[in-house]
Amino acid sequence: MGGEGVVSKRLGRPYRGGESRDWLKLKVFEIGRFMITGFQELGEGRLEAIHVAEEHDGRLYPAGQVRFGFAGRGLWGDLDGRRAGPATKGIVLIAPLMPAEIRFYGRYKGGSIRDDVLVSIRDIAAAPARAAWSYDSE
Repeated sequence: MGGEGVVSKRLGRPYRGGESRDWLKLKVFEIGRFMITGFQELGEGRLEAIHVAEEHDGRLYPAGQVRFGFAGRGLWGDLDGRRAGPATKGIVLIAPLMPAEIRFYGRYKGGSIRDDVLVSIRDIAAAPARAAWSYDSE
C-alpha cells in the first residue's frame, strides 16, 4: 500500500474538518543502517547536514542527507577529524566512514530517504577502513 500511517477516529464521533481530539494519526517509520559518507558545515563547529549511503551488493549508494538528531552528540569533532580532503560542492567527504542508524518516514521517488533523523552512531570498529565512495556516485 505504501501509506504514511494510520488515521483513526473515536467511535461514535462525527467527522469534522480541522483538528480534533477525536482523531488520531499514527505515522509509520523505518530505522535503517547507513554509512555516514560526508557532511556540510555551517562553520564554527556546527553541522548543517550529514550525508549517508546504503550498501547493496557490496557497493555504497547515496541515500540522502540527514539534518536532525545530531545536536549535542559531539559528532562535529568525530567528523572533523575524518576529513578526507577539501569540500566538493559544499560536501566534505570523510574516511573512514561511520556507521549510523537513521529513522525515516519513507523514500522519495529517486530512492533518497525522507524526513530523516539520526538515531545512533554504531560501533566505529564495524566501519570499513576504506570504502569506494565519491561525490560523483550521486
